[in-house]
Amino acid sequence: MIETEFVQVTWLRAFKVWWSLFWRWMLLWFFSTALSGAFLMLFMNLAGVSPDISRAIAIFIAFIYAFACGIIVVKAVLRCTYSDFKITLSIKNHPHTDTGLE
Repeated sequence: MIETEFVQVTWLRAFKVWWSLFWRWMLLWFFSTALSGAFLMLFMNLAGVSPDISRAIAIFIAFIYAFACGIIVVKAVLRCTYSDFKITLSIKNHPHTDTGLE
């Protein structure tokens, strides 16, 4: 069995995780929304859809993309290894996961 050393959650470690989430999410969301939004607006304009309806549809799709990108990024960040720690998931109330840090 692999022994795990538990570390305290510090502001620096919290910032590293936040930054890792933030830049990945922004990059993925921006490019996916920009590319799909450009094609969507082009097709809606060619189809004669009114600008107000086009805008409402684009906002809804951007919201869906933001949600999906968030899930994708969280899964990716959970697999990251940082300079001094790694995020791990463990089974709650398992005898080997009681850290006493709560």
